[in-house]
Amino acid sequence: MPNVISAINNAGPRTDSAKDKMSAWQMTLVAALFTFILVTLFAVAMGRGLSIDEEGFVATGALLAREGSLPYRDYPWFHTPNLPLLFALVVRASDHLLLSARAVSVLCTWALLIVVCHAAWSALAPHSRKVRFFLCVGVGLLLFSNPVTRYTCWRAWNHPPAVLLSTLAVICLWRAAGTSASRWWIFCGGFFVSLAVGTRLTVAPLVMAIGGATLLWPSAIPFRSRLGRGFVLAAGVLVGALPIFWALAVAPEAFVFDVFTWHGRISTMFREAGHDAQQITLQSRLLFPLMNILSNPGNLALFLLFALVQFTAFRQHRQAFARDSRGLLILASLGGVLIGVLAPSISYYQHYYALVPLLVLGLIPPLRSLSNGPARWIGWSFAATVAVSLASTWHDYKHLGQILSPNEWTPIKIHAAGQQLATRAGPRRFVTFAPLTPLEGGLRIHPSFATGPFGWKSAPFIEARQRREFGFVGPDEVGAVLVGDPMMGICTGSVRKAEAVLLRYTAELGYTAYPLSNGETAWIKVTP
Repeated sequence: MPNVISAINNAGPRTDSAKDKMSAWQMTLVAALFTFILVTLFAVAMGRGLSIDEEGFVATGALLAREGSLPYRDYPWFHTPNLPLLFALVVRASDHLLLSARAVSVLCTWALLIVVCHAAWSALAPHSRKVRFFLCVGVGLLLFSNPVTRYTCWRAWNHPPAVLLSTLAVICLWRAAGTSASRWWIFCGGFFVSLAVGTRLTVAPLVMAIGGATLLWPSAIPFRSRLGRGFVLAAGVLVGALPIFWALAVAPEAFVFDVFTWHGRISTMFREAGHDAQQITLQSRLLFPLMNILSNPGNLALFLLFALVQFTAFRQHRQAFARDSRGLLILASLGGVLIGVLAPSISYYQHYYALVPLLVLGLIPPLRSLSNGPARWIGWSFAATVAVSLASTWHDYKHLGQILSPNEWTPIKIHAAGQQLATRAGPRRFVTFAPLTPLEGGLRIHPSFATGPFGWKSAPFIEARQRREFGFVGPDEVGAVLVGDPMMGICTGSVRKAEAVLLRYTAELGYTAYPLSNGETAWIKVTP
């Protein structure tokens, strides 16, 4: 690895067209590596347990596909609209909801690995295929084995699609940097970053970061031309924002309340009432990455390698460093993404996933300017970082043993429980904080519970008029929902503390309990 990186500085420009293609043996190794990565990610997705966050993301897609129920208009939805639209297409294609949704996340991660490795390969031209091959494989392994990536990438939530789209946006602008035929790439960059915002709102600061980078760099281009590139970027952003404009047109007040007000004033009142133990301060947000992210050796090794590469390149060639529009784009993008990471009222491990592909991509531009001595040290550091990262996620490979036993997969077990519930319940709707189980059985749920327990817990802090208008059902309203519909059932077992209120009605209304194979319990009123 050190000799490979040193060769970057000794290799001169090549004129043969074959340099842009891998050799046959390199293609074989890459195909084998990416096949192994895909199988591993799929095995992890099938072997890991269910997160309460996944329930809501999958439920919204099912409600839209099966009943035409729209987020914001028909029920509360605390995210931007793109993922329900995507998962609705998935539900149309398969009745195995969780399996299909997790497969989407796996494919997004796999595609992310491919585009990052391809971007690294292109950026290292016109150097030898050997140099490019080893560095690109190293980049792919760093991203695949990173602990934050492995924790986040397989779950059926909005992080994998949003990170793929935001990284694609940065790569498109990377391709546009310093080229004359760049307007298409800039438009695509704006389009992808806007789609990312429509998938996860915290990506929004990245729009400002790449907008500033487009106007400032490359500085060799006249400002008038850079301003024109900025208009092209804005056009892409507007086209990519069409789903958000649609959501605003369908239910403007509900959209603003769910996406902004709920995350602000309501979230603050919710926490102050003791529903979340975390004390959210600026200090706690800044300490979170130190205590929870960098405490993992794989994350720390990647951060230190990035800092070492950037510092060494800056120290050796300050002028070249300051003129490298690709490197500066990565730094600006990291700043924008970091603002989005710190923006949520509560910090979680998965929020930091958006930083990982940019840290990995940021290793490439500085490597081209290093002299042989530092390059050798960087080479050893690069190899050591890959080894530490692989070792930090070794435990995930245990799920490969389940790949040939589909009955042991978590999505298959939940689907089986849903089918069992459908056999027992018949054409009932369910009030439940675990909407995935009845939906897997093809049953209906009360739409106000599509978000699981989150709308329920926050309902007491919302005015009665707003609860009615925006579709919130809380402890004060649930009795009327159950009494008013004799075909309404209850499904419990996912959030036991919140479910205590629901269980009060089971005896009063004559519900009978039916245990399900996934540990949940269906409560059904036996009608004459």
